[in-house]
Amino acid sequence: MNQSDIVTSIGGTLTQLDTLLMSGNPSFDSAAWQQLFALRKHLDDQQRTLVQQAIQSNDEKFQTIAATLQAATKTLTNEIAQQAAINAIINMVSQVSANVDQLLKLA
Repeated sequence: MNQSDIVTSIGGTLTQLDTLLMSGNPSFDSAAWQQLFALRKHLDDQQRTLVQQAIQSNDEKFQTIAATLQAATKTLTNEIAQQAAINAIINMVSQVSANVDQLLKLA
């Protein structure tokens, strides 16, 4: 998985989160919606940072974190597709975001 793959994967996740947030489930005035929106914004900011940075290190540590990120993104996609409980989605977005944070620290 390279930087372009990661940015593309995050972009797909953001699109799915946008669809979920626009659906009104959870309701727009709920704490869960606000939390999910904040996580979505944070993930968007992280994606922007990845695009701005050239990740020069493509070593084993990078590949390990990238694989973890890929697995978390796939799980998140499945959770959203199955209309899972909002708490499970929030937890997965948090995990994806944490993985991106690890990648950003490598750069």
